[in-house]
This record gives sequence, structure tokens and C-alpha cells, in this order.
Amino acid sequence: MNHAPDSPRRARTKLVAAAGIMMLLTGSILVATGVAYGAVNCDSVFEGQTPADPIIKTADKTQAYAGQTVTYTLTFKSTGTSDNVTADCYRVDDGSNDTLNALVTGFNSEQTNPNDGSNGTVQHVTYKITIPDDASLIGHSIVDRAKATSGSVESRSDLISVDIVAPPCTENCPSPSPTPTVTVTQTPGPSVSPTTSVKGVTLGKTGSSDGSMVALGVILILIGSTLTAATLRRRSVQH
Repeated sequence: MNHAPDSPRRARTKLVAAAGIMMLLTGSILVATGVAYGAVNCDSVFEGQTPADPIIKTADKTQAYAGQTVTYTLTFKSTGTSDNVTADCYRVDDGSNDTLNALVTGFNSEQTNPNDGSNGTVQHVTYKITIPDDASLIGHSIVDRAKATSGSVESRSDLISVDIVAPPCTENCPSPSPTPTVTVTQTPGPSVSPTTSVKGVTLGKTGSSDGSMVALGVILILIGSTLTAATLRRRSVQH
């Protein structure tokens, strides 16, 4: 027995139902992803003043190329609590280029570690990243800052920068040209006062944000729910 083809109205109903389900799924994924990124609030890490006694942070390299691992070490004194909680955040240069930031914000992370010893004992926490294999980073700096949210007297570290350079040539490398010797006679110039490094300046925000992702996800969920509910009501009336 042959079934008559769906009427145009029934076909539209099916299409609306499919669109509603797709919006619900997409919205849920966006909200979940946005919440996951929001777990480490890097805006709060990069904002604010450098304290008078900052967390000491060092990197084992001042420059690196794609594929190399950079290890950062945090050093601070505990407050005697059982654990310390630290957040580590990354941006490129001053954080104003969202496209470049997107290459490193995946390194943003948070750690909870046990404090070793009594109140005032020095603690060490390490974070490691691998430089992304993306040529657009060459000539820029990956800038890192950490914040202790619990278990530390200090709150934030200074900014730590690692310059990204091109990897060394391994094959078909051009022969180096001889460097000419030039004799330069220097003329004494006026004396210059030494530059003083002043802490306490406000640092800029990182370029990325998860708020828009969550908002879009919520909108899609609302629209998808409305379409799905309308489709169910229409089918109920038809039956």
C-alpha cells in the first residue's frame, strides 16, 4: 500500500522541528564551552595592580620557537592552609589581537596543590606550555601572568614574556655572509638618569572573553525550545 507524500504543511513542521533540535544542541554546546573557558577568569588575572611583594615567577627560556616547551615556576609563601590555588593565564603581546590570543588562551589553567610545611613555608608550582606551530606568532611575545587565589600571602606575579622566534634552519641553509669590520668613533653624549621600574600600574585585559559565547548559546537554546514546543503543540492538534 503506497503512502501519500507529506503535505507541504507537514513538511514545514518537520523542518521547523529539526531546526529547533539543532538550535538546542548547538546552544548547549556553546554554553558548556563558554562555562569551561570561564573556569579560569583571565581578565581578573591580567587586571589589577602588581603587589609590592608579588609572586616570584620565572621562565626557563627568554625566547622559544614552535614545538619547544617552556616551563614557568611560581614561588611564594603559604598561609598555613592545607592547599594553594593558582591560576595561570596567557596572551600575545598586550592582548589586543584576538586572533593571536586564540593561539595561546588554550594554555590558561588552574592548579590546586598541597602546601608543604607550616605558615610561611616557601612553595613552588610549575606550569608548562608547548609553543604552537603557527608562523604568525614569530616576532611576537607570549606574555604570562599568574595569580594565587588561595593559600598564598601574595596575589599576583609580574608579567613574564617569552619572545617567539623562527626555528633554526636544518637543511638547504644559506651560507652566512662575512660580517664587515667597522670602526666607530663614539662621541660622549649627555648623561642619562637611570630608569626606575615602578610597580602598581594597571595591566590591560586579555583579548578574549567567554561571555559572548555563553550569551549566544542561551539565545539559541531559547529559540530552539520555542520552535520545539510549537512543533509539539502543532502535532498534538493535528492528531
